[in-house]
Amino acid sequence: MLRLPSHILEQILLPLPISDLISLSAVNRPFHHTIREIPSIQYKLYLALYHSSDDQVEHTSNPTKGIMDLVESQRNILRLTPRISSLGIGKNERVYKVYQDMIVTIPTLTPISSACLARDGTEEYILCTMYGNNRTHKVYATYPPIYHTLTILSSKDIMVYIDQEGYIHLHKYHSYGTEKYEHVNAGIEIPSEEWNRTENPDQVKLDLMEDDKMVIDLGTGIWLIYNWKTGDLLHRFPPNNRIWSSCHGSLITKEGLMIGLDIPRLAWMHHNPSSNASLAIFSLSSPLTAPYLPQLLLELPTPYRLLKQTIKTLWDIPSKVKVIISPSTPPRIHTATNPSFVRISMPFKLVPRSSYELNLVIPIKQLPLIKIENRIKPWIKGRTWRYPTDPFDGVESIKWDNWKSRCHMYIERVQTSFPTQKSINSSSLSNEECQIGQRLYRVDNSLLTKKGQLSLEITDFDFHEIGQNDDGYGALKGIKLDMAPQDGQRPNKPRTSPRYYKISEQAGTANLPRTLNCSGSFFLGYPGEIEGVLGDENGTRLVIQQKGNDKIWIIDFGS
Repeated sequence: MLRLPSHILEQILLPLPISDLISLSAVNRPFHHTIREIPSIQYKLYLALYHSSDDQVEHTSNPTKGIMDLVESQRNILRLTPRISSLGIGKNERVYKVYQDMIVTIPTLTPISSACLARDGTEEYILCTMYGNNRTHKVYATYPPIYHTLTILSSKDIMVYIDQEGYIHLHKYHSYGTEKYEHVNAGIEIPSEEWNRTENPDQVKLDLMEDDKMVIDLGTGIWLIYNWKTGDLLHRFPPNNRIWSSCHGSLITKEGLMIGLDIPRLAWMHHNPSSNASLAIFSLSSPLTAPYLPQLLLELPTPYRLLKQTIKTLWDIPSKVKVIISPSTPPRIHTATNPSFVRISMPFKLVPRSSYELNLVIPIKQLPLIKIENRIKPWIKGRTWRYPTDPFDGVESIKWDNWKSRCHMYIERVQTSFPTQKSINSSSLSNEECQIGQRLYRVDNSLLTKKGQLSLEITDFDFHEIGQNDDGYGALKGIKLDMAPQDGQRPNKPRTSPRYYKISEQAGTANLPRTLNCSGSFFLGYPGEIEGVLGDENGTRLVIQQKGNDKIWIIDFGS
C-alpha cells in the first residue's frame, strides 16, 4: 500500500478518524513517515491538537498555509494581539451566533412584531440577519419561530429552527433561506404528547451532531433524537415514557455525548434540600438500550463533609472557619460552544456575606480514562420507591476520591473577604463569560460600563506550547513558525497591543496538562453595559455587544 502515489495515499488516509491516524503512526514506521509528510493530514492533526475546526479541511488547496495561519492565531490569543473593529447592526437586534465569516443576529422583539408581507401576499417573519463578506442579508421564515432554537451547522450547510407550534424547519445555510426543503408541508412535527408537556417554549433547545443526528431538549426532562436528513424520530430519551426530572442543565457535544448535572430530590417533598449531585454522561449516538444507562456517573463533592474537606485540604483554609452551604443554591453546569471540558460551579460561604465558588473543570478527553480506571458495572434492582423518575436509578456512581485527580479545581471569590494562606482567584459578579473549546474568556463588565475599557482574561485549560525552531521534516520542513511573515505573504492588517499584559502558568500533573492564564486591557472609548459576549467555534473571533450601542465590537485573533 505504501508504494501507492502520495496523492492516492492522501485520499485513503485523510478521511480516517484522528484515533486511527495516531494508531497507524504508532504501530508502523513507514506509515508514521507518510503521515508526517502529507501536509493535509498534518493540518487535520493540528486542528485536532488545538480543538479547532475547518469545514473544508479535506479540500484545502494549501494546507501548509492553513497550519501556519492556525499557529499564528493561537499565538495571537496567547499574546493578546487581536484586530479590533466595529460593525453596525440593526436596531432591536441581538448577536446570536458567531462564525469565522459570518455574524448572525436575531430580533429582540416577538415574531409577531417582526411580521411582514411577502411578495406573494403571505405573512412571513424575520428569522435572523446575517452579516458577512461585506453584505447583509435578512432571512425570513413562513412560520413564527422560537428564536433561540435557531441552529446552524455550516459543515452540513443547514439551518434549523422550531416554530411556536412545535414543528422543525430546515433551510440551506448558504442559500440564506431562498431555497427550502421540508419533509412535510409544515416541517417535521414534534409528537403532540411530548410538545404539550412544554409549558415554557423558552426552555426548548436544539443541537446538531456530526452524524446527522438532531437533539431536541424539551426542557421537561425529555430529549428527542432525530435524523435531520430523513426527518425520522430515532428514539426518545429516557425511553418508556419516563422523564429525567432531576437534570439541572446539560451539555451536548458534536460527537453525541450528553453530559448532565443530576441533583435528585425526593418526589413527594417540595423544595427539599438535596445533598447529593452527580455528573451523568450518556452517548446519544449509541443504539437504544433498555434500560438506558449512563456510560459514567461521577459523584460530585456536594455533601457538606466532602465539600468542606475538599476546600480546607486544597486551599489551607483555617480549621476554625466554618463552611456554609446554602441548599437554595445548588451546583450549576456552564454552557459552552464546541466544549472540550465541562465546568461546574459549587457556591459556598466561609463567613457571612463572603461568597465563594468551587469550580471543577473536567476535560472531556479524561472521561474514557476515568471509565477504564473505575470499571463499575451497574446493578439493576427491582421496584424503586425513592426516585421513580430517575432514568438510571440503580447505577453506582464513581466516588469523588477516585476521579478528582483528573479534573482541575480552583476557588473564585465573588465578594471581598479575608485573605487565606493560599491565593484564591478573584472574580466579579459583573464578569461576562464565554466558554469555547479548551478556553474560558472573561470580560469585565464594570470597566467597560464605566470607562469604555475592555479588560479581557483568557484561561487555557489544555495549553500546548508552540516551538520556535525550524521543523525538521514534514509539512513545515524548513519553516520557522515564529518567523514574521514576508512581504506579500499576508495582508498588512494592524493589530492592537494591550495596554497592560499579564501571563501566568500553572504546572500540569501526571493526569492533567498545564493551565495558562493571560489578561490585558484595551481602550474602546465607548462606555456601556455588556449585552452579551459570543465567539466562534475556534475561539479566534469574539463579538461584544453593548446596550445602547448600535455597533458591535469584533475581537479577531485570526491570522
